[in-house]
Amino acid sequence: QILRTIAGSLARTHSAADVHLYGIDCGNGALNALTRLPHCGAVVGRNQTERVVRLIARLKGELTRRQDLLADAGFADIGEQRAAVPEGERLPHIVVLLDRWEGWLPTLGEYDHGDLTDQLTAMMREGASVGLHMVMTGDRQILSTRIGSLTEDKYGLRLADRSDFSLIGINARKIPEEIPPGRGYRNEHGTETQFALLTEDATGQGQAAALAAIGEAAAARDAELPRDRRPFRVDVLPTRIN
Repeated sequence: QILRTIAGSLARTHSAADVHLYGIDCGNGALNALTRLPHCGAVVGRNQTERVVRLIARLKGELTRRQDLLADAGFADIGEQRAAVPEGERLPHIVVLLDRWEGWLPTLGEYDHGDLTDQLTAMMREGASVGLHMVMTGDRQILSTRIGSLTEDKYGLRLADRSDFSLIGINARKIPEEIPPGRGYRNEHGTETQFALLTEDATGQGQAAALAAIGEAAAARDAELPRDRRPFRVDVLPTRIN
């Protein structure tokens, strides 16, 4: 739900020219609703290996392209580039939402001897400065890999074992016994954060409907946006060509 809230909030407040969204759904399909947003180029599932490979390759290529572009123009990061150039030339922020790291590991994480994981790791290490951001959810396994060490901001929500809060640098004794839904605690300082719903209807169907409504409004708002400023797509290839 946090990933859907983040996507909906970004789509509601930013043009599809400024933020491009991509989902990697290794869970139960909850991210599929993101495809209703004009900001979303693709949502790929853990069983769609070919689409995942194409998405990661495109993102890695875009990372390299941006590094070269910023270096050639003398910009330190995407913030400098967006502040200095005309609106139509601003690089969009790219946000990749990966749901359930524990679902990635035994499937896509094993593909080609872990190559996809290595590419994700590289994007996390190098992407922020050029506007490529990763937001990931998972159980305690996400903190026991290289991904955990590369993640600057971590939030722990309600955990089966409160001692697991120590994995993000929080003394478990400082965490309440009862944690309300959506309440998270930020790494190291334990700052409380309440993640919101997109609508009062807390069901999955209600949240998906809210995303669809946000998508309709955003599509109308961005109707005149040219194709070259919209997110690149990773469409499903036909299984049969006549």
